[in-house]
Amino acid sequence: SESGSTGMRSRILLGVVCGGYSVGAAFGWGSPQVAVFMGDFGLAAAALVAAVSCFLYARTGAGRLRPAWLLFSLSSAMAACGNAVWGWYEVILGVPVPTPSLADVFFLCFAPPAIVGLLVLAKRPVTRAGWVCLALDAWLIGGSLLTLAWSLALAHTAHLAGVQDTSVAPAALSLAYPLLDIVLV
Repeated sequence: SESGSTGMRSRILLGVVCGGYSVGAAFGWGSPQVAVFMGDFGLAAAALVAAVSCFLYARTGAGRLRPAWLLFSLSSAMAACGNAVWGWYEVILGVPVPTPSLADVFFLCFAPPAIVGLLVLAKRPVTRAGWVCLALDAWLIGGSLLTLAWSLALAHTAHLAGVQDTSVAPAALSLAYPLLDIVLV
């Protein structure tokens, strides 16, 4: 069928582009300037493609899963904007990215829609006992990840934030990223 061959061509093209990006990243893109450009704007473009793809999928009849795909689209758009702002500072302006910056706002706004989207996709328990089991499982996994992360990295980060006499915003940012990653997992 015509739509099947178009879909296959799109997948092959996407595979070639991803393969090319991976090879370029593995070999450093040939120069540090190109590597920084592709690291910032290449990731922004990839996230934008993901956002558009998720949005189009949601529009074409994802049924009860439509809200999840719209949330994934929003999440990917936040990642695209964060990488674009980061690239603007790093590549266009040629200055170090300030902390906190608008890029941090976008990066921190990436996780919440993704988390809610994953919850929308999850199979819902049908009994009260099922909900209790789900809550206990989530608590156990989240607590384990938090304990592991705290012992390996977060305690060190919190200690450094206190020692370096940083303001509240950079200290909160340095803890927010790994904590949102834990919740996302």
